[in-house]
Amino acid sequence: MSTVYVKNIAAFDAAKDQTITFGYSGNQCTKNRIIVYNSATNASVYDDTVTTYTLAHTIPAGTLANGTSYYCTITAYYTVSDVEYNVVSSASNVFKCLATPTWAFTGLSDGGIIGNSYYTFTMTYSQEQSESVNEYYIVLYNTSGTAYWTSGALYDISASTTVEGLPRNSAFYLRAYGTTVNGLNFDTRNPTTGADISVVVDYTTPSIYAVAEIESNKWKGWEKIRSNFAAVEGTSASVVTYVNNNYADLTSNTVTFDSGILISGDYIIEAQAYNIALSSVFMEIPGDNVKLTLIFRQGTFSSGTKFFAELRETHSNYVLYSNYLDIPVSTDLIHIWLQRKSGLFNLVIANKGVAP
Repeated sequence: MSTVYVKNIAAFDAAKDQTITFGYSGNQCTKNRIIVYNSATNASVYDDTVTTYTLAHTIPAGTLANGTSYYCTITAYYTVSDVEYNVVSSASNVFKCLATPTWAFTGLSDGGIIGNSYYTFTMTYSQEQSESVNEYYIVLYNTSGTAYWTSGALYDISASTTVEGLPRNSAFYLRAYGTTVNGLNFDTRNPTTGADISVVVDYTTPSIYAVAEIESNKWKGWEKIRSNFAAVEGTSASVVTYVNNNYADLTSNTVTFDSGILISGDYIIEAQAYNIALSSVFMEIPGDNVKLTLIFRQGTFSSGTKFFAELRETHSNYVLYSNYLDIPVSTDLIHIWLQRKSGLFNLVIANKGVAP
């Protein structure tokens, strides 16, 4: 004897397609019918039959209404000796349709910079039908996608939680996700690209040797001063014009640093620029028998037109893309953070607002 039952249905957004799954045992199920009822009136609001072997039925976006509760039944059809039979499920659990919540990190966006070895996370949450949060989690991933730190279950949206011991000059990806009391999922992860928010940890570690080391010999009357800083002089293609004594205008110029500097092994390069030309070489980095080229580009994606950086190794055609930013205006200062560690690269950009 064939049997069918509807699997548990959590709350979902009626503005999106929703697939209802069911369990079935018996002869091969060849088609199924779903009837959705308004739980307050018991009136049928959706009735549809599909021919498929899949034990699922998709309710199209816009069919139901957010703020309303429903239940449904599934009829499974099967054939025995060319005769069609069917079996009807019991009513499903009552489920709610609810608008997707607004959910984001407060004060921290893609390409953000964490300026300490710790950071206190707070979240912004709102939901059209005033649906309450059940629980949520915050996860920090390293660049290989492994969880570096997890908050554990959190329940109070107004509370904050702090991660400590963040290593300097490191890149991470951030995600916060959870459910409401009726099982509606919410997530900071981009639903189209699957991308998480990228952040860079960049702070200064105080050191007594940061500026200079002084060695004194009072018997011979001399002092030795040793610094860890090296002055590197660049050579420009033409006379450099400076803007507000803060920036060099390289719109139609280049500066080459090829004396007193060797880029090899593990390193971090940081730079800031504004009014960046697209699809032209921003920076070239030779070293360790490779040549890296950094180019800024603009592309159109499902989430809109975005601004990003491309790192290309000219010998092997290795290509790495940064995180995506909204298109900056010409006065927006873009911070570039490039790290090489154990032969692998991380590339993060951030919009710092109007250039000073």
